[in-house]
Amino acid sequence: MNNLNKHRLPPKQLTRALPKSWFNFSTTATLPPIEGMIGQERAMRAVEVGLNITTRGFNIFAVGEAGSGKTSTLERLLKKRAANESVPDDLCYVHNFQSPDQPRPLALPAGKGRVLAREMDRLIAELERMIPRSLSDGAFGHIRTGIIADARKKSDELTRRVGQAAERLELTVVEEGGDFK
Repeated sequence: MNNLNKHRLPPKQLTRALPKSWFNFSTTATLPPIEGMIGQERAMRAVEVGLNITTRGFNIFAVGEAGSGKTSTLERLLKKRAANESVPDDLCYVHNFQSPDQPRPLALPAGKGRVLAREMDRLIAELERMIPRSLSDGAFGHIRTGIIADARKKSDELTRRVGQAAERLELTVVEEGGDFK
């Protein structure tokens, strides 16, 4: 232990006062935030190259120590870049009546996708209210009455034929309910 004391330095010798002329600020609080990541120039160039690739399906994968600033740096870089980009169209998928398992993409100007969804909800609610009323009243009322009369006529004919067949077999047919509305 005695040998170590001989090499021990006092705290004053462990620090170095730098000349104030070396700095153009009085406190680091006045400095702008650092852009990019210190010591990661190559990685930042790779990100820039990746962002300039417009091929569909290309991704950027960032790896590094937790807390190293990679996520905040990338977010800041992407926000700055997005501010100069046009806002992409909304992509809405709508029902494909020819192939129900394959919805059709519909590109709309940015923000119009939500408007379409809201309007479709209103349309569906309106149709759910109006279709039953339309089918029971007005122009469709006589069509409905004709369909019911035709069904009743066919039902009566079938009942008569079943009754005749049952009579030949010495059976009795008993009807219950089943009236058309």
